[in-house]
Amino acid sequence: MLKSLIPYQDYLQKVDDKIKEWTDCSTKTTKIATQHLLQAGGKRIRPLLLILSAKSFGFQQKEQDKIISIAAAVEMLHMATLTHDDIVDDTEERRGQKSIKEKWGEGGAVLIGDYMFVRAFNKFVEHGSKTLVKEASSMTYKMCDGELEQLFSEDDFDMTEDDYYDIIHKKTALFFKFCCQAGAMVAGADKKSIKIMGDYGLNIGMAFQIRDDMLDLAGKKENTGKPLVSDLKEGIITLPLFYLLKQETHAASKAKELLEKGKENKPTRENLNILQSLIIEHGGISYAQKQAENFARSAILALEGLEITNAGQEKSNALSILREIAEYIIEREQ
Repeated sequence: MLKSLIPYQDYLQKVDDKIKEWTDCSTKTTKIATQHLLQAGGKRIRPLLLILSAKSFGFQQKEQDKIISIAAAVEMLHMATLTHDDIVDDTEERRGQKSIKEKWGEGGAVLIGDYMFVRAFNKFVEHGSKTLVKEASSMTYKMCDGELEQLFSEDDFDMTEDDYYDIIHKKTALFFKFCCQAGAMVAGADKKSIKIMGDYGLNIGMAFQIRDDMLDLAGKKENTGKPLVSDLKEGIITLPLFYLLKQETHAASKAKELLEKGKENKPTRENLNILQSLIIEHGGISYAQKQAENFARSAILALEGLEITNAGQEKSNALSILREIAEYIIEREQ
C-alpha cells in the first residue's frame, strides 16, 4: 500500500461499515456472504478513486456521508460483478479464500450477486443525482457487454489486439472512469473537470487490467490471491499472449499448436506451463508492461488539464495521490 494512502484508510473502513449496515437487515445468508467478501480484503481501489476525486475538488463535511454511501455502492457493485464472474469462470478461490460460488453453490452465487447489484443501484438512486444514476446504468450494461464479448471470444485466435482493448475498455476501464467522474460530480466540479477525471479513470483502468493480465502469467499466487494462468486455462486471449502469437517465430507456432490442442479439451497443466514460459521468454510480459505504462502516462497527463483554483492542502494532496496511483498500478504485485 502507498504510504500516502494511510490517512484514507479511515474512509475505506467507513465504506466497509456502510456496506455492513446496509446488509444487517438482510437474510442471514446474505449477511454472512457479504462479511465473507469484506473479510477477504481487496484493494478497494474503486471507492478510493471516488473519494480522492471528490477530495480533489473539495466537499463540505456535511456531504461526507453522501460520498461514503456512493463509494460503498460502488464497492458493492464491484462485489456483485466478482460474484458473477466466479460462476462464469468456475473460480474456486478468490483472494485466498473460497469463492461465493464454491461456498454457496452457483444458485446461491447468482442470487447473492443479484442482491448486491440491486442494492447498489438502490443506493445510487437514494444518494446520487439523476445524472449519476444514468452514468452508472450505462457503465454497467457496457461492462456486461464486455464480459459477454470476452466469454464468446474464448479460444478465438483470430481476435486482434484492438478487440482485446475494446473488451477491457468495457469490462474494466469504464468502471474506473465512472468512479472518478462520480467523485467529481458529487463535489460539484464543472463539466470540463468531470470529463478530465473520466479520462484519467479510463486510462488507469486500461493500465490496471493489462497489469492484471500480466500478473495472471507472471505473478505470485500469494500476492494475487487466485490461481495463476487462469486466463490461459479458460482460453482467454490477453495482451501478453497476443504479442507472442503475432510473431512469425517457432515459439509462436508452438504456442498456436498447444492452444489448438486445448480447444476441445482443457489444456493440461504441462501445456499451460509451456505456454506460460513461451509468453514470458519471448517478450509478452515486457510488451504488455510498455502498453500499461503508456496508459498510465496518459492518465497523469490528463490531470495536468485540471484548473483548480484556490487549491488547499487537502485538494493538492488528493491530486498528488491520484498521480501516485497511476504510477503504482503498473508496478503492483496484487
